[in-house]
Amino acid sequence: MADRFTISPAAGAALRERAVAPDTALDSWPADPPGAAGPEVAALAAGIIEALREGPGYAVVETGVDGLADHDLCTLYWNLFTSVFRPTPQYRTGELIYPVEVSPGLPAVSHYSGSNQAGGYHTDGTLLPEPPEVACLFGLSAAEGGETLIMDGTELAAQLDALDPAHLRALTEPVHFDVNGQIDGLVTKRQPVFRAAADGNGFELRYLRMYIEQGYDRAGEPLPVGLTAAMDAFDKISSLPENQTPVLLRRGVALLWNNRRMLHGRRPFHEQASSRRLRRLYGAYDPARRPGHGDGSR
Repeated sequence: MADRFTISPAAGAALRERAVAPDTALDSWPADPPGAAGPEVAALAAGIIEALREGPGYAVVETGVDGLADHDLCTLYWNLFTSVFRPTPQYRTGELIYPVEVSPGLPAVSHYSGSNQAGGYHTDGTLLPEPPEVACLFGLSAAEGGETLIMDGTELAAQLDALDPAHLRALTEPVHFDVNGQIDGLVTKRQPVFRAAADGNGFELRYLRMYIEQGYDRAGEPLPVGLTAAMDAFDKISSLPENQTPVLLRRGVALLWNNRRMLHGRRPFHEQASSRRLRRLYGAYDPARRPGHGDGSR
């Protein structure tokens, strides 16, 4: 099953037909689908959905289109993403498209997106009322290193269970997550790291160890010994190279993944000749945007 796709010149032209003004605020990008985009975009969208839902859990997309300015590249990927998914806000401040780059001028909500730290394997949006179903990163420029690492949470759960079933049980009990002020009236949110998927097929994954440790601190409770041991084991399994797929998000390359199945992180990077500049999108599956829905053009 394919996990790598290329946007053809014809599809790229179609995906740039809906313009987005360069000065559009991060919380005001158009959330509706861009309209009929033709059979090539429909085939690409169908392949991405299949890869995320039925296949490896992720898809790597390249533009196949040269010479695009930064904003044109953002517009292309925004229109592709909203052809397939309904975009969802990334923070309570409403950002729909978010810069992931080392910059002191960005809001310091996430310890990770604005740094060059490695490791910290996690799922996105654990501090939100509901984490996004789908996440996407695409590159505007790459640094030395900084490959994104993607890991299959279903396989990690199986390995953890084989190592010691008590570890997996500890991670299926509700634990404190720090919400960093993202949910009104809550300091922490109690949720399991692994919980049964809504469709009864396997697990859904939510994980960011630092937010769990901060959550217990803010709740004034000691971190359970069994939980610490389980996270130690989970982190060790996650860090094994054979469990990781590296993807370098060079300019024009996008990575989309099932955020409730896949764990991700990155390798360290050094910014010398070029900076690591990415854009991040969150979304939800939307039956009205599935390929072939409606007039047959999407």
